[in-house]
Amino acid sequence: MKRSALMLATTLLLSGCASVGPAPDEVFYRLPFAPVTQGERKLHGVLLIDNWHAGDLHGSPQMLYSTDPAGVSLQQYHYDLWADRPTKLIADFAQAWLSQRGVADAVMPEDSGAIGQWRLTGEIRRLEQLNGAATPEVVVGVDLRLIDLSDRDAAPRGGYFEARKGIASDAPMSAVTGYRDALNAVLAEFVAGL
Repeated sequence: MKRSALMLATTLLLSGCASVGPAPDEVFYRLPFAPVTQGERKLHGVLLIDNWHAGDLHGSPQMLYSTDPAGVSLQQYHYDLWADRPTKLIADFAQAWLSQRGVADAVMPEDSGAIGQWRLTGEIRRLEQLNGAATPEVVVGVDLRLIDLSDRDAAPRGGYFEARKGIASDAPMSAVTGYRDALNAVLAEFVAGL
């Protein structure tokens, strides 16, 4: 009797494990790019876009969100991921944006082998979806430094730039569009200060 009860309990326990549904599919997101209007040429020569940096959390492929309106506590989505490292996605976005805007004679990645007169470095400080407020939003914060390679004594130009954009819903796909809009605002503010 005890053996039958033990077998029944084991069977029920194992069947409970088998009834768990499949894990959700992982979804990978690219950073969409929208055409930018040509602007004033601010830099003469080639602008090199350096490899950008981020801390472990913001450099991870897991998308970040917060249910805290201030964004003090952060969580990672488990199945919604960036298609590449955020540092690469945003550096590539900045290169395309600055090139299309016509900020310099040419805008190239630093590892292209091109000889540049300028180098833009970036560090991602914030790349977060804020779901705790009445209206969800994203925040992008980037430290940008423009270095004059022809004058090593010149102080880098730039600073910390942050933009917040409201999004239609708390879905990650909505956040991706918000990130694009926030990056457009960050880069426009950076270029305006050159």
